Amino acid sequence: MRDAEKAKLKARIEELESENLEAKSVTLRQEHAELLERIIKLEQAWVERESKKNRKFQTRCIQIAKEILHEEPIIEYRPPFLNGLELDAFFQKYRIALEVQGAQHRFHSTSWYKDVKKLEDIVNRDRQKRCMCQDNGIFLIEPKTFSLTSQKRFRKDKPEYDFPPDDSGRFFPKYASRFTKRHADALRVSFEPVDKYEVIPDVKVTVPEKYLLPKVNHNILNDEEFNVENLELEDDRVRTFADKLHDVIKNSGVDTGTSESTTDTLVNDLLLHVVNFDTWPFKVRIEPPLKLITPNESVSAEPEFVINKKKIALIGVEDKHLKNKKIYPLSGFGEWQIAAEMLACGYENIIEDCIDQEIFAFRVISTYVTFYRAEIPVSYWEELSEQLPKVQSIVIKRWPKENGKKTGLNLAEPDGRKAVITDLIKIRQHLLK
Repeated sequence: MRDAEKAKLKARIEELESENLEAKSVTLRQEHAELLERIIKLEQAWVERESKKNRKFQTRCIQIAKEILHEEPIIEYRPPFLNGLELDAFFQKYRIALEVQGAQHRFHSTSWYKDVKKLEDIVNRDRQKRCMCQDNGIFLIEPKTFSLTSQKRFRKDKPEYDFPPDDSGRFFPKYASRFTKRHADALRVSFEPVDKYEVIPDVKVTVPEKYLLPKVNHNILNDEEFNVENLELEDDRVRTFADKLHDVIKNSGVDTGTSESTTDTLVNDLLLHVVNFDTWPFKVRIEPPLKLITPNESVSAEPEFVINKKKIALIGVEDKHLKNKKIYPLSGFGEWQIAAEMLACGYENIIEDCIDQEIFAFRVISTYVTFYRAEIPVSYWEELSEQLPKVQSIVIKRWPKENGKKTGLNLAEPDGRKAVITDLIKIRQHLLK
């Protein structure tokens, strides 16, 4: 009898425990549902606040641009060449577009996107807008917003360098034009004088003889009585090329502050008409905005001329005339800027395709041309993405070997002119492979 009562009592205890567990389970499910509902409401409220902030920031950016440009923009502009993509505002007169980088650009992190493909789509869409605008002659401005948390985190994560930073707390300058030897040393970039065919590809090419002008030298171009009509040239483009050479020679002796556009126009003519670098599959871009991203800092670069063949293959840096005060030994006669700009071009390339790169460059000081060539391995970018390079390095090869204002190949002399034109065509032929 006692055993029966015990069994009955045990069964009752188990029944009560089961009911208690079920009650607890129901309570927990209710609490979980309530918490989930609160989280969703908080997220919705946060999204609404962020949306209002972004709209306010966007409106303010457009208003500032309107006040500066004195023009009413087209809002939510969808030009045909963007293939359905939209720009926040477009100023027709100046061909300037505004694309405010709000919250949707700030969340470039897989913690915010479970599907990585969605992140890639956003990045690719922004890149497409930049490329399409650039190809259609539109200058795209992209103001960005940053959360207070991001700003605080950025300040805490300042990189440590072996060299002291400047007054702003930066080590690298904001612009490539301010690069010095210590910046190049920190990135383990150096220059090496080499023989010609370590820079210039050894390939056979056909040279446009009409541009060689064997009878035109520095003395003729520098003559006060110079008149291109007296050179007995039959081709109008060749006449223009010769006249631009004369303009550069005439400008080389003036004081700084005088217009320095003559070298620009000469180099432009050389690339577009003499050696055909603006003919498919190549494309010349004038001063494209590029960036070199180092650990927690970025350097802006705008090479005067960039030649693309799907990716950047050749850059041209011209330093106006011989009296330019920036061209002196401590500046490497402009070579430290060239190093920064070659790296910025390499960084632009690596965004599109993560492969080893070969980049050519040339520097023009008045009529003196120097060529450069560098190979940048993927391993260099991998190390730079985490820290300043300690293992990887880059050697930029130089031809002619000497580095100075007048050590390059002289376009004003027949031999130098032939060498420059031939070498550029050889680089073009090499890049076609």
